[in-house]
Formats: sequence, C-alpha cells, structure tokens
Amino acid sequence: MKELSPLFIVIALILLLVIAILYLRIRRFNLAMDKIVTFANSFLSGDFKRLSLPEDINGRVSSALNAMASDITNRISETAEERGKIDAVLKCMTDGILITDTKARVILANPAIKTLLNIKTDIIGESVIVATRVTDIHNIVMKVIETEDVVSEEIDIPLPNELCLMATAVPLHSYEVKEGISGVVLSLHDITRLKRLETIRKDFIANVSHELKTPITAIRGFAETLLIGALEDRENAMKFLKTIKSHSERLNSLIDDLLTLSKIELEVTRIEKKTVDMNEVIDVVFTTLADKAASKGLYLRRSVIQEPAMISADRDKLIQILLNLVDNGIKFTETGGVTVVMGKRDDKLMLFVEDTGVGIPKNHIERLGERFYRVDRARSRELGGTGLGLAIVKHLVKAHGWNMSIESILGSGTTVKILIL
Repeated sequence: MKELSPLFIVIALILLLVIAILYLRIRRFNLAMDKIVTFANSFLSGDFKRLSLPEDINGRVSSALNAMASDITNRISETAEERGKIDAVLKCMTDGILITDTKARVILANPAIKTLLNIKTDIIGESVIVATRVTDIHNIVMKVIETEDVVSEEIDIPLPNELCLMATAVPLHSYEVKEGISGVVLSLHDITRLKRLETIRKDFIANVSHELKTPITAIRGFAETLLIGALEDRENAMKFLKTIKSHSERLNSLIDDLLTLSKIELEVTRIEKKTVDMNEVIDVVFTTLADKAASKGLYLRRSVIQEPAMISADRDKLIQILLNLVDNGIKFTETGGVTVVMGKRDDKLMLFVEDTGVGIPKNHIERLGERFYRVDRARSRELGGTGLGLAIVKHLVKAHGWNMSIESILGSGTTVKILIL
C-alpha cells in the first residue's frame, strides 16, 4: 500500500476540523432554537422571562425578542391597570350597567344592576329576559339591536320594591366589527325617589289650592248673600257672619301652618336646646287642650317614668310637637283618651303619645307626615284639620336630631314614638 502523501493528510485533517466546527455550530444553533421555542411557549403561557442567546448565534434575535416581550409586558400591565380602573368604576356606580351582544346575551353586569333587580345568581351568558325577568328591559335592548339607535324609556318594576327606573340603551361599536354594532350598553337609573317627590309636589299644589279655595269660596258666597239683602234678616245674618269668621280662622290657621312648615324646612327656625322639665311641658299642653278633650268626654293622662323628668330640648318647639300630637289624638278618638308617656326602654329615652282612637290602616302609615296627607279627608276637614300638623311635628323632631315612628292598629288606637337622642 502506498503511503499517504502529507498533502492528503493535511487536507483530511482540515476537512475533519471543518466538520467538527460545523457540528459544534449546528449543535449550538439547535440549542439556541430550543431556547427560542421554550421562550415562545413560555411567552404564550404568560411567562415573559428574558431570552438569553450566545452573541455568536444571533444577538440581534435575542435583543429583538426581549424588546418585544418587554413591550408586550408593559402593554398588558397598562391594559390590566385600565381594566382595573373600569372595574372599580363599574363597581362603585349606583346606576345599573348591563352589556349584551347582538343576540341579547349578557356579557357584563355590574353589582348595582343586580341590587336594583334583586338578582342573586351569575347572569353572564344568559339572555336579557332570563337574566333580568323584566320584559320592558328586554324590549329596549331588542329595539336598539334592531334600529342601532339610542333608546330611553321609563320603566316600572312593581316587585319587590316598586321601583321606577330610567332605562337608557345605546349601541356598542367595536373595532372588530366593521359594519353594524357589536352589542348594547344598558344603564338603569333609579328615579323612584324623584317620582315620589314629584307626586308629593303635585299633591301639595292640588291640596293647597283646594284648601285655600274652600274657605275663600265660602267667605265670598256668604259675603255676597249679605250684600244683596241678607243683612236685613238679622237672625240669618248672624249665622252668615259666624260662618265667615269660622272660615277666615280656618284660612288663617292654614296659612300659619304653611309659614311654620316653610320656616322649618328653610332652616329659618332654629332649635335652641336647654334643660326642659317634661312635667311642666305636659302641663302646658294638657291645660291648652283640656276643654277640647272634656267636650268629647276623653281623658288626658301622663306617665313620666324618669324622675327628675329633665331633657335637653327647645321648650317652645317641644310644646308645639306635643300640642299637635295630643290634638290629633283627641280629634280621632271617640272613647278613652290620650296618654303621654316618657321613660327609658332598652336604655333609650323615649317619648310616646298614645291614643285609643280609630287607628290608621297599615298602607297609610308610611305617608303620614307628608304635607296635606290625610287618611280620611272628609273627616279631617270636618274636624278642622289642615293635614300639616304631622308634617310640622316630623320636621321639628328631625331638627332636634331625634327619630320618630308611628305604630297603629285599625280600631285600637295609634302610638307616636319619639326617640330622644
């Protein structure tokens, strides 16, 4: 066998070296690719760790991927922060917010709407009609989906709390949907209190107009009768004059009550608390109303458990409170009488005015204290009531910083409780 020439040996060694170098480079490249794959998988799973590659493989790839990961991490962090702000806003809103897709399925609902509609379960993914159980809400959402226009309507929900809501639904547009809408945003604003106040305002205007018109009409009628010749009929003339005087006194009483109530509500009337003897206050009230109670054969009693019976109150305003309450008790009691009780119950100082009168139906108790609100209008008018007494009491009690509640059983009497704080 011929000996290998030195040149061949050198070439062979060079080839082996090149192969070895290529092998090592390929192996390092494969390792780098494994790292890139691992990095990509981690990236997809939300782990944005940095990628480390040897500079001789491709430092630019590593730098670019790390820059991308850093940028996406920042964007995700900013998005999460913005989402957190939006979630916080939705949770804090008192208005109910509901977002649906174009098939009227719920994709977002804030806590307020669940509270308003008394929803106890998770409603995400449910249809609006199933989620809210309110046909009017479903109809509003469907109208927006069909017309792609804003819809705003008042809706009444009788159960369980007799709510009146202002429902406003607007079309939702997104970048993903180029044509048409992607859903509906519905907001529910509770206007129950505003509607009640509006009802009270309308009732007040109607009632005060009626209450003023009735005595004015009577005074005018009898005055005209006297002017056209009734003055000559002395017996009837005296009756007419007494009627005019009675209606003018009623008119004056009404105006006085309105002015008193107005001053209290405008906080013109100030409460100046001093140490007051309840026995002395009750004496003043009973002395003032003794004849009125005696004319109906009713008793006026007291039961002052605490001795000495001293409390911190505005004496004149406290007398006004008790005068109205005891006078009401006398008006609506035919047998028995009125009792004023003061003492401690459950370690709280309480003042009670109890009567044995006709009582008040349960459905009327909540509205007692509204201006001109009367359970039996005909009877109240017959007895000379203006419907403002309890309203004055309610405001004076509140001005003292006290609490008042009313309990009554129809046919068995009424108890007004004042918690003295």
